[in-house]
Amino acid sequence: EPKKLVAAGMATATGQHTGSRPRTVYAITPGGRTALRAWLSAPSMPPTLEFEAMVRVFFADGGTLEQLRTTLAGVETGAVERLAALRTMIDVVTDAEHDEFAGRRQVNALSLRFHLDHERLLIDWARWALGETAGWKSPNDAAGWDWRAALDVGR
Repeated sequence: EPKKLVAAGMATATGQHTGSRPRTVYAITPGGRTALRAWLSAPSMPPTLEFEAMVRVFFADGGTLEQLRTTLAGVETGAVERLAALRTMIDVVTDAEHDEFAGRRQVNALSLRFHLDHERLLIDWARWALGETAGWKSPNDAAGWDWRAALDVGR
C-alpha cells in the first residue's frame, strides 16, 4: 500500500540506510493528510473475518473427530503464541528508553487491546470447543450433546 500512496501523491518515499542495510521511509504529503481526514470521516465497513480453521470446523463432518480436535488445538496454540508475541512487543516498547511512537501510545493501545482480546477469545473458544467435543463419537455423532445449550449464550 505505501507504494500505491506514493504513486497517488499522498505520500513520499525516501531511501535511507541503517548501517549498510537500505530502507525506505514514507511520509504523508499535505494531499495525503487531506485524504486521510476525509477517510476518517467516512463510515467504516463492517468487519470481515478470514479464518481457515473455522472453515475446517464448519466442514468437520466430512472428516474425523481427531481432525476436528487437531484443528481446535491448533487454534488455541496459535492464539497463545500470538498473544505472547503481542505481550513481548508491548514489553519492549514499555522498556524502551526512546519510543518513536510515544505520541501515538493512546491509539496504539486501543488497537492492541482489540488484538489482545481477540486472541484471548480464540483461546477461550478453542478450549471450550475441545471440552465440548470430548464426549463426541465423531463429528457426525455428538453422543447426545445439547447443541441448543451451546448457543444459549448471552440471552
